[in-house]
Amino acid sequence: LKARHRKARGALSAFSSTINDRSFAVRYFYESSKLRSLKLAIEADARKERERKKNELQACNQRYAELQKSVEALSHQYTYTSRGQERHKTKRCPKCRLEKELQSMSIVVHEWPLPDRGEDAIVVVFELACPIAFDLWRSMTFHILVDICTPGDISRIHPHKTLPQYDALKHYRECHPRAKERITLASDAKPFVNCHYGHTGIPTTEDKVCVNNGLVFRLFDTTTDRWAVGLLSHCDSGELCTFLLPKGPYFGLQKYLAETSHASNEVIANQADCHKDMTIHEFIAFGALRSGPRLQWMNILREIRARTLSFRHEEVHLLLAQAVSQVGPLSPDEDLLWHEELHDMPFINTLFGELESLMASVEGNWLEGVTISTIVMLVCRALSSTCEESTKSRGYSLLRRIRSATFTLLTQLSAKMQANGDETVSRQELQGRIRDMAFTCRSTFDIDEDESAMRASNDDMKIFAYCAVMIYDNTPSTLDDLLQHSQLMLERDKRCCHALETGARQYATRHRKGLDRAVAMIWGSYRRGTSWRALPAPNSRWLASHTAPSMASSQSRQTVHFNLIDGCLLVDGKQLGRLPSKIVQHPTYQAIFCDQILDVVPADIPGMEYATRGNFYDHQVSFALRLDDLIIRAKHIDVDSPVLQLIPSQKFVDDLPMTLITGHTHWLNLGTSEIEIRPAENAWISSPDNWRLPFAVTGSSTLQKAGVATLVDVRSRTWWMIAQRMRPLEDDRYIMVTCDAAFRHASSVKIELPRYGLEFFIDEDGELQSRNMRNMVVDSIQSTGTMFGLINQLVLRPKSQIADEDAWTVIIPDGRISYTPDGHHVRVTIAAEGTRVAYHLYRVDRDLRCLTGNVGLTSKLYQALLHAITSGCLPDPLTGRTGTEEALHILHSAACLSFMKLRSRDTDLLREISSLSTRRAWYPVHLRKMQTVPWSSLSSLAQHHGFHTAAKSIMDYGMQLSAFSEGSPNVAFDLPQHTDHLLQRSSIRASVLYPDQFLLPLVCGDTDIIYASRDMPDKYAEERAFGTAFMVYQWPSRLPVQQNLLSLLTQWKRFQGVGLSLSFRYSRDWLQPIFPDVLFSAYDLCRSVSENHAYQLVFTLASVAYGSQDKHALLPTLLAFATVPEIRHMVGPPRFTSYDLSDGFIPSNALLGNLITSCTINFDRSQERYLVSMPEEDEKALGRRRYSAFEDKCASEKQVLLGKLSAAWPCEDPPKLNTLQASCYDINKLSGKLCPVFRSCWRNLSLKQHLDVLQGILNRFYTPNPPSKLPSHYALNSHVNYVASPTSSVDAQNIFNRNPPAIHTFRSSHILPSTNQRDLVSPDSGLAVRLQKLVNDFRDRGRNKFHHKYADDLDRSRSIFCEEELAAPLDTIPYTMEVLLEHHSQCSAQFHELLAAIEDALSPASDAENAMHNAGLWPRITPNFLFGRMASVLGSRLRKAWRIALVCLSRILLQLQRSRRLLVFAANNNRVEFFKELENKECEGFDPEWYPDWLLIQIESQFLARPVQVKVALEMM
Repeated sequence: LKARHRKARGALSAFSSTINDRSFAVRYFYESSKLRSLKLAIEADARKERERKKNELQACNQRYAELQKSVEALSHQYTYTSRGQERHKTKRCPKCRLEKELQSMSIVVHEWPLPDRGEDAIVVVFELACPIAFDLWRSMTFHILVDICTPGDISRIHPHKTLPQYDALKHYRECHPRAKERITLASDAKPFVNCHYGHTGIPTTEDKVCVNNGLVFRLFDTTTDRWAVGLLSHCDSGELCTFLLPKGPYFGLQKYLAETSHASNEVIANQADCHKDMTIHEFIAFGALRSGPRLQWMNILREIRARTLSFRHEEVHLLLAQAVSQVGPLSPDEDLLWHEELHDMPFINTLFGELESLMASVEGNWLEGVTISTIVMLVCRALSSTCEESTKSRGYSLLRRIRSATFTLLTQLSAKMQANGDETVSRQELQGRIRDMAFTCRSTFDIDEDESAMRASNDDMKIFAYCAVMIYDNTPSTLDDLLQHSQLMLERDKRCCHALETGARQYATRHRKGLDRAVAMIWGSYRRGTSWRALPAPNSRWLASHTAPSMASSQSRQTVHFNLIDGCLLVDGKQLGRLPSKIVQHPTYQAIFCDQILDVVPADIPGMEYATRGNFYDHQVSFALRLDDLIIRAKHIDVDSPVLQLIPSQKFVDDLPMTLITGHTHWLNLGTSEIEIRPAENAWISSPDNWRLPFAVTGSSTLQKAGVATLVDVRSRTWWMIAQRMRPLEDDRYIMVTCDAAFRHASSVKIELPRYGLEFFIDEDGELQSRNMRNMVVDSIQSTGTMFGLINQLVLRPKSQIADEDAWTVIIPDGRISYTPDGHHVRVTIAAEGTRVAYHLYRVDRDLRCLTGNVGLTSKLYQALLHAITSGCLPDPLTGRTGTEEALHILHSAACLSFMKLRSRDTDLLREISSLSTRRAWYPVHLRKMQTVPWSSLSSLAQHHGFHTAAKSIMDYGMQLSAFSEGSPNVAFDLPQHTDHLLQRSSIRASVLYPDQFLLPLVCGDTDIIYASRDMPDKYAEERAFGTAFMVYQWPSRLPVQQNLLSLLTQWKRFQGVGLSLSFRYSRDWLQPIFPDVLFSAYDLCRSVSENHAYQLVFTLASVAYGSQDKHALLPTLLAFATVPEIRHMVGPPRFTSYDLSDGFIPSNALLGNLITSCTINFDRSQERYLVSMPEEDEKALGRRRYSAFEDKCASEKQVLLGKLSAAWPCEDPPKLNTLQASCYDINKLSGKLCPVFRSCWRNLSLKQHLDVLQGILNRFYTPNPPSKLPSHYALNSHVNYVASPTSSVDAQNIFNRNPPAIHTFRSSHILPSTNQRDLVSPDSGLAVRLQKLVNDFRDRGRNKFHHKYADDLDRSRSIFCEEELAAPLDTIPYTMEVLLEHHSQCSAQFHELLAAIEDALSPASDAENAMHNAGLWPRITPNFLFGRMASVLGSRLRKAWRIALVCLSRILLQLQRSRRLLVFAANNNRVEFFKELENKECEGFDPEWYPDWLLIQIESQFLARPVQVKVALEMM
């Protein structure tokens, strides 16, 4: 490379943008006769084409001149219409046609195909016939330097034309089948033929038609779509040539491996970065090894001596490999500055000495394989840089020593794997150890010079070949899972094999003994035969030999092939040491062996191809591939053991439960035709406890387990009926139904759900009863009164109970939740995945009306999510709340903040909960004018804004707690992004839709928009409204009315008549009425209003005055219509629906004349059009005479028509015109146009006549001053500092302002009499003596004051115990079940009676409150709500009477829970627990009104606090 670089310095780069005589393309062109001929051919063809273009131009110019003469000789042609008018049509005019042809004449330019500049043209020709070798080299160079070594994305460009697309040269271009054609020429400039210069008008000259080439070609990379020049400047291979440390303790030290610029003091300063699994000394040694590029070898020598680094670690090997392999800068003499020490013989001798010492300490330990490979790497690197013979001899000696040691370890590991007796080391791990040890052993041959010295014996050839086969047999088909150290050694080994191929082939063909020994070690039955010979090229890497035939065992001669490069060993074309990849990658093989690599030999079982060389779990396994089916058979080492065949698991799909398919292997006994189903972890161990299927060709086959359990067929009716009940919880494929083989009746049927770990059985009543949950059966009604639409749930009810001591339970799987609309509801499904499924148990608490699960955060979040998704618009029967409200209640409870850290499942649930809130976004983003709201298929009320904020608060709290966790958190604390402003605004505007407890407005500042509402005072509008109202109230007859109504209507022109349905009831339409539409209807309505209905006009006319100014005195006029008797008694207005005063009150002659003229027939249809011409009268004069006669007749008939119409007025309809002789007009059309005009004028005239009478009356009652009164002046402060959106719901606190129901003094049940009459007894005297002796012994052993003080306290406690008298336990429970049941019934009745009374007191009372309740805006009165108001956080806001009432309710509920426990203990005859519960009194030792939270804790946990617990709690206050 150096020599080539020196020779190339005088020339330009092949990728240079400079084009001159030194360019590669130009120089190659002058040396290539082919290219020169191609250029001449292109130019010759171009000249011919140009000559043709010149001839074409000459013909076009000549044609233009001829046409020009013809045009000049012609004149334009004109024609005359029937009226005698002159007309010119260009399409029929010959001269115009010729002129148009002249204007359209053009010619396509001829563009010279090659650039005008000589060197540029040569480059184009070069690219048209680019040499294939040069094209491949150039493409590969770009692939390496650009595709691989250029980091980051490269922006693309789009040139206008590339050379392969250029039509003028396309047919000259040569396309070689092997050419990559990645680099070509391209131009941003357009060719002349493709731009607006492509055509030029005629006439023109040659220089405008024959133009030069317009393209500007440059080298272009078609793969990256970039100009080739400059791409190579971004090349950077540093990152690719730097090893990456794997995940682990060393991962954070990557910068110390990749760089050499850091100082050792910097490493010491950063020792806080040291991983906990690494010593501080190793951290400093690792970081400082490459501190200073020219100190690296000295640091390596020091660390080999100090042994601070753990050389057995892969990361240390990578560090040393980076240090010894990175070249670094060159000196002026082209020496390696970073590796100068390798030319110092004392340094190398010292290095070899330390490496020999290190090798001596590890050579017998196969766990130190990485250390040995590091030693080999350092020795080989030192040998490659020295020429000193003594030093080289010492290095070779060390390598031979390493080769012998590693070969010994390799054979030991191989034997260990064949024996497979060490269960502590997996077979896969052993294969990796063997592969890496073989790499290390063969790497001792990897030297640059004097190869013969390394292969001087047959032993070396034996080791070389044996290692090759071991590497091939133990390397997986996919290399991605290999450690980086193993991948590195694999690449080194490939390079070494290619370098040694020739020498190894020559040695093996001359000295066969070494290769024979290697094959014999691998294949025990190998028989030495013919000599090894190399196959002809290109297969010369294969050596072939024939084994000797064996007459004793009737074995024929076999052909053996060995590949020197990859180590593949074939016997008769089959791999000896390794299965073919098609078998290894087969799903059946992967299912049982995974990625294990087996040593195989030709099989001795008929029909099989391969067999394991050793025993695999005491079995010899055989393989055969038939078409696409893999046959696997196994035989135990016992002599009489049967041959087993593996049946692929997929064969049993839809026939067996998936539980017996996945995670199991299925072996068919070929002798007995019995299939044994074994667990995958015991795939090679037969057991009588396994499931067995004796296969019968005729009849039924029964799958049994240990002769006790029989599997029920998945196609039987029994299984189908059971699966139908279990289907909501488990997939049909995983349900196992078995029955007792001896008893074939329903009670022997057992149902297993292995993924859940649940089991059921059919009891004597034919119900599915759970074995995991005592006394619970599957309920026929699969509903809990909440979570409607949830499909995947299983509801269990108590089988039998005395009272209601056992609660219904629901099992809900934990999985991926999805939902779809189902009519007006939602259908929610849960996909349970995996071999084990977690599930949540929730108990239906009828007292508190909610579902209760465990206290874990995951259970709470999952419950909240399901409540939210299944929410509807109505409250759930169980909870009394909607699903949304229940979910928000759970999320804001203290239980969702009682955790130490968030787990991955918790954060996933929080993201799902957050995503329920609609993700509002600005649209467009930059304008912030509108918003997009992607609603999901859930109800809009279920997509509450509070879900995101609740999830965010929990997530933020978890993130704060993560600071106290050890190590970095393994969860992401991110949530779906929301636009805070839009979410806050939504929370304000949606607050009217939810009850007070669930408004949850977000804390925000000036988020919502302040609107100017109508309640802001308008002084002038109010004064107008007051004046009008007062005027109506006075009911005057003299008013300042409109003095010229007709003039006002004339200004309006168009207005409506009587007919609009109006009412004087208050309406928003009266605030700004459109007077042209309502005036006459209001006029007619006002005439019917008497003084008794004056208040209607007060509100109506005042509204009109408030909304608009009365500029035309119409309000007094409307009032006059009602107050003036003469107007009320006059004839009403005309009953026309509309008027248009622009038509006037009489049809004018001008209007009628225009209408008559518009109905004139066409001249061509008239009689005058066909008048005969006079003598010597030309066409033009004839036309004018005809048209003049037509006009005269039209004028005459028009006058007749006008006279007829004028004489008929006034009338509503025009007169009939059919009797007139008017041939020049369309009479029918005219009649149709006259009708609306006459009717409009008639309506206008009728209205005018009525208005004249009305106006006269109004003028008589006119007065300029209306009755008035000054209004009271007042002013409101319109300045708004804070605007809060009013809520429509009822504040929960406000309803507690009502009086509570009457509460009687709380008393315990009188049914259970006192139990304090039991006899008192003292502790056993013998026990007292033994306690005294124990305390004395403890005191005697004490050696300090603390010990004696502790003994004194113990003795005091003993004395109190011995003096205390305890109640003697009774032999029987003193109460019958009837008494306990009556006590329970009384407690239950008290609780429900008081609860109903409280609910009634807080329920809506008025119609308005009922409307709020029906709209869902009334607080949800539930036990949870009531007890929540008792909490110390809110209890202080309650009145004392309500606090007493709620405390009483709580105490009764505690008594109810206690009565249930007493019933259970009595039914189970548990006397000890019964008397403990009986003696324990509720609220003993504390005042419940002072400590209401203690009541709530006891209710939720269902227990009564013992006096000692109360005492401890009081002491801790």
